[in-house]
Amino acid sequence: MAAATTFRDQKVFVDGVPHSIGWLFGTAEGQRLLETAYGQDGAIVQCMCTPELLRLHPYRTGSGTIALRCDDFSGPHHALECFRRGEITPYRKRAVRFQRAVKFDDDTNLYSISLRHSLELRPSLDAKQKRPKAPSTADPDPSEVRGSIGLPTYLRFLIQTSDQHGNLAQNFQNHPDDFCRQLASARSTNVINGLPGPDVVLLAGVDDFQEHPRLQVGVRNRKFAIAFGVVAGGSQLCQPMESFGAGMIALPIEGLRQPLLIKSSEWAAIVDRSGFPHCRSAARRLFRRSDELYGLFAGRVFRDDAGMLRVVNGALRFAAANFVPVDSRLEAEVAMNLTYARRVFAKPQIYRTTDFCLPDFVLYDTNPITIIEVRGMKTLDYIDRLQKKLRMLRTMTSAHIVVVDDVRGGQLMCDGNVVELPPPSWAAVECNYERAHGLDWGLQTVLKDVSVC
Repeated sequence: MAAATTFRDQKVFVDGVPHSIGWLFGTAEGQRLLETAYGQDGAIVQCMCTPELLRLHPYRTGSGTIALRCDDFSGPHHALECFRRGEITPYRKRAVRFQRAVKFDDDTNLYSISLRHSLELRPSLDAKQKRPKAPSTADPDPSEVRGSIGLPTYLRFLIQTSDQHGNLAQNFQNHPDDFCRQLASARSTNVINGLPGPDVVLLAGVDDFQEHPRLQVGVRNRKFAIAFGVVAGGSQLCQPMESFGAGMIALPIEGLRQPLLIKSSEWAAIVDRSGFPHCRSAARRLFRRSDELYGLFAGRVFRDDAGMLRVVNGALRFAAANFVPVDSRLEAEVAMNLTYARRVFAKPQIYRTTDFCLPDFVLYDTNPITIIEVRGMKTLDYIDRLQKKLRMLRTMTSAHIVVVDDVRGGQLMCDGNVVELPPPSWAAVECNYERAHGLDWGLQTVLKDVSVC
């Protein structure tokens, strides 16, 4: 069947009769038909985005209108441009771009990743040019690059595929080297711009940066590597290194004998893009033992003629003391509270195939799963967005949902009251294994009216 040219042209079957999306959602008659299908137990609605018809289910949204969602396990089988992403995902463009850039090969069990940034600098062949030009920090605008991801997304991807985005195996990491070693297994399944992951991605405290083939001095085609590590603090953090260039600072990384050189303006831009509240103040206090906040860094680096490692561009994620990436200090406190309680949880980092939103925390040791939303601000705009997200979760999933706005005395709190979480169950952990690991099954596998276990 020919693909629909636009969202409105795409066809679905309702009781065996094809209708366009534009007609169903844009006309009163179409809405009446959806209302009838919603109230009819035996109504059959099927998506025609692939030759194999996929079952759809009418549901009532928070605003009272009828929309469609896909079946429990049919989500990954829909076409990338299928309208169902427009119906259930507010972040459709972001999800589609990620799935174009990261493809899983069932035959090799490898992820083929298209990284937006070049991994090789080819200097001019002009004989008069004595040395390669310095790499540019300018990268294409994400909206102009189709089917590729940048370092911030790849950092999140590697953390999630290594199961370091939560306490999924009660693997409380207490040292930066332990965190990087856990990333090594996920790195081995990556093929980045056609190159094996271990050849491109270097982990501080695990790999030898000094002898790595991609980081040698004097090569004609200078190569880049992607360096991962935990930012080390103390008096050396962001120490000026003006002898290596104006505005240069030293960025110490745990497990590396020499710091990374980076322009202060680029470091400030990386910190700002982290999205962490009061990010510059938090960055100045990184890795202080009393602060219990860590910085997870990924940077595209090369070795200059002086033998120093220089950062061209990079990404930063703040993390709690157990190295779980978080978006605020309150989330860090919640992550540590769940860890000390030995709960099996995750903080999702990327939109998986069937995710329609990104929850703050997910408990996988309860049946049904428990979603924890952290209310970190009290502005009207923030509260409105949170309420819309909660309505979506409650309308479309059978998950148990709680809201937390404080951690006090080892207890999760909301509006001054203790938040009681369902007791943990190992039977639930086994049941939710597929939902907790990998990239195939997101929140849509806990849709309403679908058996959980």
